[in-house]
Amino acid sequence: MNFLFFVPARGGSKGVKNKNTRTIGGETLVSKALSFLEQSDYADSTVLSSEDNNILKIGKEKNIFSDRRPLKYASDEATTAATIQEFIDSGRWDKRLTKHDWVIIVEPTSPFRKHSTLEKIMHLIDTGEYDTIMTVYESTAVEWESLDNNEWKRKDLIDGALSRRQSRPSKYFEAGVFYATRVGCITSTSIVGKRCNCVVVDEVEAMDINTMHDLNVSRALWEEYKRK
Repeated sequence: MNFLFFVPARGGSKGVKNKNTRTIGGETLVSKALSFLEQSDYADSTVLSSEDNNILKIGKEKNIFSDRRPLKYASDEATTAATIQEFIDSGRWDKRLTKHDWVIIVEPTSPFRKHSTLEKIMHLIDTGEYDTIMTVYESTAVEWESLDNNEWKRKDLIDGALSRRQSRPSKYFEAGVFYATRVGCITSTSIVGKRCNCVVVDEVEAMDINTMHDLNVSRALWEEYKRK
C-alpha cells in the first residue's frame, strides 16, 4: 500500500492575506505542516502543492517534493479534490498510485495536529475496512435554523429538555486536521467514499485558521502551550 501526503497551500486567501506563510511560534504554517510530516517519517511520501514561489521555496528548502499546480487549480473556485485528482493524473510525481492506495490531506491551517491522531488514522487504514477517514470535533451546541418568514426555529428541541448542556446530544463536525481517503474515491468534487470512519480530536487540535481572529487565538494558544 502506498501513501500520498498532500499539503495544499495556494498563495491566495480571502480571509487572511498570505495565510499559509503566516507564522506561529516563529515558523510559517506551511513549514509547520511539513515539519510534522518529517518528524513522522513521511517526508518521502509528501507533496507540497502551490502556485506560489515563496511557498514552493519552503518545500524545496526542506527537500520536499514541491509541485507547481496549474493556475486553474489555484483559484477560489478550485476544490482540493480536483487539485489532487489533477496531480495524480498528471504524472508529475514519480510514484504511481493505484485506486487502492491512500491520499492523506494535511492542511497547513491546522497547526496543532498531533502525532497520536495520525497514528490512529494509520491504524484504521491498516484494518482495510474503510474508504475514508476524517478528523472531527465534538460539540453540544444548540442548532437553530432560519425560516423563510424571518423567524427562527430551534432544531435541537426534543421535548423541551435541551436547555442543560449535559442533556444535549453530541454532534460531530469536520476538522481540517487530516482527511484520508482511497485514491479510487477521489473525484473532481469529492474525496468521500462509501465506508467512512472518524477520529475525534479536541477543540485545540481542531483549530482551523481562516480569519485573523483564528490566527491571533492560535498564536496565543501556542505561547500558552510552550510555557507548560
